[in-house]
Amino acid sequence: MSGSVGKAFGKVIVLGEHAVVYGEPALAGALAAGCAVDVRKSEHGLPHLMLDTRVLEVSDADNGVCKSMKIAQDAAGLGALALDVTIRFDVPVGAGLGSSAAMAVALPRAMFAFAAKTLETARLIELSTQIERVFHGNPSGLDAHLARTGELGLFTKKDGLQAIRAKEPVRLVIADTGVGRSTQTQVSNVAARRERLGRPIERTIEAIGEIARMGADAVTKGDLPRLGELMNANQGLLSALSVSSQEIEHLVHVARKAGAIGSKLTGAGGGGCIIALAPGKEEEVAASLRQHSKTVVITTLGATS
Repeated sequence: MSGSVGKAFGKVIVLGEHAVVYGEPALAGALAAGCAVDVRKSEHGLPHLMLDTRVLEVSDADNGVCKSMKIAQDAAGLGALALDVTIRFDVPVGAGLGSSAAMAVALPRAMFAFAAKTLETARLIELSTQIERVFHGNPSGLDAHLARTGELGLFTKKDGLQAIRAKEPVRLVIADTGVGRSTQTQVSNVAARRERLGRPIERTIEAIGEIARMGADAVTKGDLPRLGELMNANQGLLSALSVSSQEIEHLVHVARKAGAIGSKLTGAGGGGCIIALAPGKEEEVAASLRQHSKTVVITTLGATS
């Protein structure tokens, strides 16, 4: 059997962070960048697992990636084979861009392709959920859905993802602050602030939700200047919720100074990544961001749009 590759998309929240916790919509989409897994029979008769440039000990039962590999390998009926598995990420890992979900989808795809077996959608969802639980305990399923489908849409806790189609490709520049972040901590902090301050915070949350709705409309109409303006407004409201940080604000302003028409944090905040919209100036913005960030990626939003 020759080598087989499985791929999956990363994800990004464009607008609506934190407000989505309170029932408001978030504009979220897959990224063309994500994860690719290559599986082939071991040439030396021993299992070999490479994560980007790091070789992992396959027998390490405490390593989440090794556990994930075993889940996918066993599900494909390949448990008895010594395999060479290479996992490559095209998005920053652990930065809120759905890297674990992308791997959770790409691994079963690669294993089943190598085994020449059909992987039904329901089975892929089951396996990707099982693998995601290795890392997140109780995942929402949104990241894995986007990793699998490449869609773009408005997401609410009540209705899930309502897919939309971009009128034209939306390219984003993503830069990692290099600062770790805790989603749980940031969500808890916003909840405490809402409890203390009441209606002003509730209005801020409602405004963020309305911005997400307007952003979805701008994407479907191809109105990128309006989308950029909404991204900037969203960043201001997220700063008002105190989920931004000095590192985030610095990269946001570097991007805008270099020509981005919209720039903001993505995800829970406190660290992680920023996104920038710079139609026709992506390379210039990326070059400026690379002077302040070790990881900068240019990719497309809504991989199937």
